[in-house]
Amino acid sequence: MTKAITVKQLGQYLKREITTDPFLRDLYVVGEITSLSKKKFTYFSLTEENESISCVYFDSNFPFEEGDEVVVKGSINLFLRDSRYQIKVDETKLVGEGSQLAELNKLKKKLIDKGYFDLDRKKAIPKFPYKIGLITGYNSAAYYDFLKVLNDNRYNCEIYLFHTLVQGEYASQEIVQALEYLDNENLDLIVLTRGGGSKDDLSVFNSELIADKLFEMNTPVISAIGHEIDLSISDLVADMYLSTPTKASEYITTNYVHSIKNVININKNIEYFIKSKLYESENIINSIKLNIKSNTPEYLIEGYIKDISILKNNIDYIINENINSIQEKVNFTYQRLQDSMKRIMEENYIDLLDIDKRPISFDELQINKNYYIKNKNTIYKILVEEKIDE
Repeated sequence: MTKAITVKQLGQYLKREITTDPFLRDLYVVGEITSLSKKKFTYFSLTEENESISCVYFDSNFPFEEGDEVVVKGSINLFLRDSRYQIKVDETKLVGEGSQLAELNKLKKKLIDKGYFDLDRKKAIPKFPYKIGLITGYNSAAYYDFLKVLNDNRYNCEIYLFHTLVQGEYASQEIVQALEYLDNENLDLIVLTRGGGSKDDLSVFNSELIADKLFEMNTPVISAIGHEIDLSISDLVADMYLSTPTKASEYITTNYVHSIKNVININKNIEYFIKSKLYESENIINSIKLNIKSNTPEYLIEGYIKDISILKNNIDYIINENINSIQEKVNFTYQRLQDSMKRIMEENYIDLLDIDKRPISFDELQINKNYYIKNKNTIYKILVEEKIDE
C-alpha cells in the first residue's frame, strides 16, 4: 500500500517544484486582462476562453486596461494556505509586441523537455580554476571588468581569451566556435560574458545553437551576460549564471580570497603558538639556570657569608642593646649613689667656727679654747683639751 502524505507535505512539495522549475521561473503567458484592480499593487486575471489565472504586479503604475490582450513575463508563485497559484508579473506587453517572446517561450519548453535546464546535469565549478577561458567582445568593458577583479585580488591564473561578436547575425556562430575551441584546450573553466545591453542586443544568448553547444560541453561554463532580471537561455543551460562580468570574477576569486584570509589567520596562530612556546621555554631555561646557580659552591658560600653577616649584625645589635641597657643601669645606680652621698654628706658635714662663729680650719684650733661645731641641723660648743697625733 502506498504511504500517505499530509496536506502540508504535498503543498511544500508542489511549492518546491514550482519555485525550482526553470520554465516556471521565467515564464511568458498570453491572455486577456480581466478583473483589473489598481491599489498599492496591481491585481488582475489573465483570461483565455473559460480559463484564467491570477496575476499581481507590485506597482500601481500599470498602463493597460481590461480587455487588452497582453503577454506577461513573470514566475509562478504558490500560496499554500488557499492552494492558489498566481503569476508574479515582471513585465507586460501587448500581444503585438510579444511574438518573439512567445517563440522564446516555445523554445524554452522544447529545451526543458530535452533536459537542458536540469540541475542534476550541471557540472561543478572548480574552487580554484587556474586555466580560464574567456569569451567576450573585442576590447569590451566586460573584458576589463572581469580582469580588474582578478588583478585587484591578485588571483593567479592563465586567461585564454577568445574575442567574438556578442550581438548581431553572426554572433551565435562565433560564440559556438569559441566554445568548441576552448572545450578542447583542457581548461578548468570557461566564462561567457558581455556587459549588458538592450533585449535586442542580448537576444543572441537565446540562440538554440548556443544552447546545444553549452549542453554538449565537457568544461564547466559560467554565463555572465550583464543583466539583473531576464534569464537568457544561455544562463539556464550554463552550469552557473551570474548577473555581470564583475560578479563572475568575484565568484571565481571568492574561495581564493577566503583561503588567503585563512592562511593569514593560520600564520598568525602559528606565530602566536611559537612565541608562546619560546616564552615558556625561556622561563624553563631561566628557572633551570637559577636552580643550577643556587646549587653552586660559590652561590652557597655567598649565601653562607650573607647569613653570617646577618647573624653578626644581629649579635652586634644584641650586644649593643645589652651594653646600652647595662650602661643605663650603671648610670642610674651611679646617680643614685651620687644622690645618696650628697645627701649623706649634707647630713654629716660639719663646719668649725671660732668663738665669733667665723669658719676656721682644724689647724687653727688651740688647746683650752672654746669653739663651735655645726652640721645641718645642730650647733655644739666644744672645748679643745688636747691634740692627739696619730
